[in-house]
Amino acid sequence: MAAATGVRLKRLVNEMKVAQKEDGQDGVSLRVAPGSEDTLSKFIGTIEGPEDTPFSGIKFDVDITIEAGYPVKPPKMKFMTVPYHPNISSHGSICVTFLKNYCSSGWSPAMSIRSALVALRSLLDDPCPDDALNSNAARDWRVAARTNNWEAYRRNVIAVAKRLTF
Repeated sequence: MAAATGVRLKRLVNEMKVAQKEDGQDGVSLRVAPGSEDTLSKFIGTIEGPEDTPFSGIKFDVDITIEAGYPVKPPKMKFMTVPYHPNISSHGSICVTFLKNYCSSGWSPAMSIRSALVALRSLLDDPCPDDALNSNAARDWRVAARTNNWEAYRRNVIAVAKRLTF
């Protein structure tokens, strides 16, 4: 057990070195959560809303928990600044395959916390409304996509981000 913990800790230290070197690139950053400096079990990721999307100009914080099975098991991620998005609940829960346990289309130990944040940023602009956690956002997304009128959707994005920050 101690060897597994040592390997996990070494991996997380290396991931943080890369994250610090690439801070802000690809619209994401990663920092160790206060109080978790020794164990590296909690992180806070920040995702900048992609340009030319309803999320542009908004920063979304993500709570990240690393459990004992990492990197074989995915990190637990939850939005603290909640986007109005089909695949994200009003509580910040995320419905996306790559954060599910290791499977052919899910999490892979080759991924990193930072790469998961980059993938979440891509999800903001490319949702899967047919697999929605937020049915209202899915409906509104479909209407905006069909009519190419994103103004009403953007107003909801801004309102929800201001109201639903945990």
